[in-house]
Amino acid sequence: MKFTSNWTKGNVFWRTFNRSDTVYLIGLREGTVGNGGSVTYNNPTNFFQMELKRGDLFGSTLVAAGRVYSNDGEYILTDAGDFLSVEDAASVTIDQGFKFQPYGSVAQFFTQGSTDSSITITSTITQTTTQSGSSQTTVTSEASDETDTQVGGKESASGGSSLKLGVELSESVSSKVSDKISEVVSKQLSVTVSTQSTYSEVQPITLKGGKLTAIESSWQRRYVTGSVTLGSLHFTYDATLGYVGSRKVSEYDSPDALPPELMAAYIAQNPGYRPPVDLTDGAVMREQSSAPVDVIFGGAKFWIPSPDVLNRLYGGWDQVVVVPDGSLSAVPTIPRDGTILREEHHAEVWLIEAGQKQHIASADVLSRFGGWGVVRVVPDDATAPFPSGTTIN
Repeated sequence: MKFTSNWTKGNVFWRTFNRSDTVYLIGLREGTVGNGGSVTYNNPTNFFQMELKRGDLFGSTLVAAGRVYSNDGEYILTDAGDFLSVEDAASVTIDQGFKFQPYGSVAQFFTQGSTDSSITITSTITQTTTQSGSSQTTVTSEASDETDTQVGGKESASGGSSLKLGVELSESVSSKVSDKISEVVSKQLSVTVSTQSTYSEVQPITLKGGKLTAIESSWQRRYVTGSVTLGSLHFTYDATLGYVGSRKVSEYDSPDALPPELMAAYIAQNPGYRPPVDLTDGAVMREQSSAPVDVIFGGAKFWIPSPDVLNRLYGGWDQVVVVPDGSLSAVPTIPRDGTILREEHHAEVWLIEAGQKQHIASADVLSRFGGWGVVRVVPDDATAPFPSGTTIN
C-alpha cells in the first residue's frame, strides 16, 4: 500500500494494525511523513488497518483505525485531512476537441484499360517488435479484384515512431490514475481509450478506364488531451482513442502528370521510368531530396555552386523548381551542338560542338551566330570539363 501526504500543517504520524484488531495500543509498524512525502507498506496477510495522527503518537487523530486496507491500494491525505484513494482524489479534465496526428502513408498506382473496373483496397497499420526489442510501425496497402485475386504489388512504408497506446502521462504516477482518466474519457465522450496495436480498413475503389489511378492510404492517431490534479500535483495526459485510415484517389492521364510527392513514389515502384524535365534554357531546379541546384542550358545541366551565384545570375530561390528524385539523373552534362556559353567572370565566349568548346575570337564572329543575345552565362569553371577545340575566326 502507498500513501502520499499533501497535508501542509506539519508531519503526519502513522501506524498499522492487524486486520482483526479492535484495540489499538501497539502498532505493527509506525513512522512519520511530511508534506509531499510518501509511505509504502505491505502486510504479509495483504490486509491491515492504519491510523494517522498529527505530528506524533500523542497528536490528535486525522484518520482513525477501523478501516481495512489492502497492499494494492494507493491513497492521498489531502490538505483538508481527507484520506482518499488516488482514483477518488484525482480530478480529471478533458481539453476541448479531438486531435489527430499523422502516422504514415503509402501510395499505389494502377493503370486501367479502356473500361472501368472495381478493386478493393485493404490498408493496415500495425506495430511489431524487432529482434533488437524496439517497436516498429508499418503501414501497408494491397488491392484485390472482384474474385479476391491480388492486383498489383503490396506496398509498405514505415509509419515512423511506435504507436501510442492507452493513456500517456507527463509524470510517473499510479496506473490507477490512468484507469481514472480512461473512465472519465469514456463516460464524458462516449468513446473508449484504445490499446490495440493493429488497425485495418477496407474500401472499394473504381479504376477509371484509360487513366493512371493513384491511391494514397494514410493513417492518423485520434486522441484527446487534458490535465489531472492529484493533491498538490498537476500534470497533463493524452489518451489514444484509435487510429483512423483514409484514402485519397487521384486520376492522371499518364505518369508524366504526377505531382512531385507522388512522382517520387512512382519512380521507387517503377525504377525504369524517368519523368520529363523542363530543359528550357535558364530553367533552375533541384531534386526533392537533394540540395544541389542546377541550371539548364542547351539541354544540359550546370551546377550552381552557391546561393550568391543563384541570386546574381538566375533570380534566386524563387526561381528554383523542385522535381522528383531521380529526374535529373538522365539530364546530360554536355550541351547540344550550337550552344554558346560564357562563364560569369570570364570574357571568352565558347561554341559547343561535338562535346568540345570552340573559342569565338571576336564580336564580329559572334554576330554570325546571332550576337550577344544567344550567349548563355554559366557559373565560373562550368566549361572547364569540355576539351578545347579550334578557334573560330
